[in-house]
Amino acid sequence: MNALQQAIEKAEGFVALGIGDDAWEVLEDLPTELKNHPRVLELRLESLVCMKNWQMAEILGGSLVAIMPDSVSVWWSLARVRAGLGQREAALQAMGRITALNSALRLQMLDDPLLASVW
Repeated sequence: MNALQQAIEKAEGFVALGIGDDAWEVLEDLPTELKNHPRVLELRLESLVCMKNWQMAEILGGSLVAIMPDSVSVWWSLARVRAGLGQREAALQAMGRITALNSALRLQMLDDPLLASVW
């Protein structure tokens, strides 16, 4: 397994445990040329959401949806960010995009604690 795969797996584990700071550090330690890998960018956003760093996450998420408009992961994180910022309408718009990309995720959104405030 190469360094990128190891870092991604490690960061995914930290995010799953809600330890955004550690996930962020793992990704920061990657060589510069690997930091723009699509999954690394998604994980950086997810790490910021875990840390509840809403402002930085909103900036990154807004940039990522422009370059990865079909990434459910990015839209999900952005919906969570907007909910965390109290931007109900913007969160609903992001959730609409998630549903358009994969309607099967509608029920999963109901179970997301950050998105619960939107309903």
